[in-house]
Amino acid sequence: MCGIALLVAGLSKEDPRGGKDFNEVLDHIKENLWRRGPDCNWWDVIEKGEHYLLFANSLLQLQGYEDRSPYLRDADTGSILLWNGEVYSGLHHTVEENDGVVLFQSLISCRNSEDIVSTFSRIRGPWSVIYYDGVTNVVWFGRDFMGRKSLLFQQSENHGLVITSTASKRDSEAEFIEVPPGLYRLDVDTLLQWCHEPGWFPEKIPWADQTITRLSEYHRTKSYFSGKVNDENDLIDALLAILKNAVHQRCARLVHNSDQKMMTSVHEPSKLMILFSGGVDSTLLAAMMHATVPQEEPIELFSVCFAQGGSPDRIGAMDAYKELKTIYPDREWRLIAVDKTYDELNTLRDHLLDILYPSDTVMDFNIGGGLWLASQGKGSWVECSTLDPNVSDFEVIDSNYASSARAVFLGHGADELFGGYGRHRTKFREGGWDGLSDELRLDVRRLWQRNFGRDDRIISDHGKESRIPFVDEHVIEFALDAHLQDLVDLNLPIGVGDKIILRRCLNRLGLERTSKRHKRALQFGSRLAKAANAACFGSTQMANKRKAGEKKIEPILRNQNNL
Repeated sequence: MCGIALLVAGLSKEDPRGGKDFNEVLDHIKENLWRRGPDCNWWDVIEKGEHYLLFANSLLQLQGYEDRSPYLRDADTGSILLWNGEVYSGLHHTVEENDGVVLFQSLISCRNSEDIVSTFSRIRGPWSVIYYDGVTNVVWFGRDFMGRKSLLFQQSENHGLVITSTASKRDSEAEFIEVPPGLYRLDVDTLLQWCHEPGWFPEKIPWADQTITRLSEYHRTKSYFSGKVNDENDLIDALLAILKNAVHQRCARLVHNSDQKMMTSVHEPSKLMILFSGGVDSTLLAAMMHATVPQEEPIELFSVCFAQGGSPDRIGAMDAYKELKTIYPDREWRLIAVDKTYDELNTLRDHLLDILYPSDTVMDFNIGGGLWLASQGKGSWVECSTLDPNVSDFEVIDSNYASSARAVFLGHGADELFGGYGRHRTKFREGGWDGLSDELRLDVRRLWQRNFGRDDRIISDHGKESRIPFVDEHVIEFALDAHLQDLVDLNLPIGVGDKIILRRCLNRLGLERTSKRHKRALQFGSRLAKAANAACFGSTQMANKRKAGEKKIEPILRNQNNL
């Protein structure tokens, strides 16, 4: 995983369009960028005619055993690759090889634009990219078809154009926007003639792969709205196999940080952590992880709580932890309790607002804050003395636990694919299977805008990478090809019909208690929203009246004398 950025400017290095020093422009983004890639970083400026191109890159090395610089530049062509992604298939590379290096070799061997588009279209896995073709003086940039990695875009009168993984709101002279999923092309020779037109953005280039095009459109044909035609056992077998493979791909190439810079605990280090609510999604991921990683590797389950250990998610996490230990007794499961208060979160507000940007609503702040604290990897390791679910017997065995894991697994996408939100019931009640299908399509296609970019910026701030198996290409394809009623049946009660296929998978694995657990979003299950609503609005009732989740967070904090 890397932080990547490109700044394109005219005039001179000392005077790029608006009189700012070129290094100062770089300083606007590099502080956040460097935290994304703590292993090494690099930046350089090249001159092309009347333009200067500043490239910046930082590296978090999770693949390959040979140390490498984030600097990928071809001496013969002058081409440069800034790569933030994981290639799980589509390009052949061994465990010992770095996928960025293999991709770069493929790109510089391309004969024309069609070959470049074809290369990116073949990749299976999450990515964002900036590729400068030194032969044609063209910049290619974009995100995978789901937009699973952050990439931002800005036009500025002072310094031309910026494309970056992360930005700083404090120093932004013009608004950044999230780059929509897709591949885009910039001709540097003509760029500054028209890039300052208001609202300008380059045209998206169609994918050269029919499967990726189909998945990105996520359009379910009407014949698949209802009417179960598949054998239930076959469906469960198929989904478990696909999920297991998705988790395996995201675990298999992980390497430990050799000097354990992030490791302050005395315990055997773990490469794997799950943000764990004890709900359907995170517990199923834990079970799939158990099925694919070596038996001797511990798996960390991080549970965040803003209610002195008494939130619904913490209660659910403790119960699911006991159930996992019962079903898989030979695995070392580590339940890490992250107990925080809203006041502690509030002390981080300036930093959180900076890395969340351009995500800026109350909901963004609450979810982002909860994710930031959980993915930090610090808390209390708690253990139980009995697996009886009716006995609350957890004791702290290490109050200063610090994880060395650099890959953070999330359950994102499961609700959108398999019908887990309360509003899905409303749409089903109002519009039947047609209405539900339309709502799921809307949810899947806006994940890049509502979740993925924001959460990638949050988790990467710790020098860690998010891993999201539920939005693996094969999982999405399974959901799209299945009859909708095989995935979700909202004629059935809450906790039964929502995400029914995932609940059946848990039942198959023996995790029956977890299979009945109700859905709660992070900010509600952790009780963060309740604490935030009390601080900012007086109560949850007042917050609901004002539709607080959609409002801009900064003015609200300012009005509370918090800024």
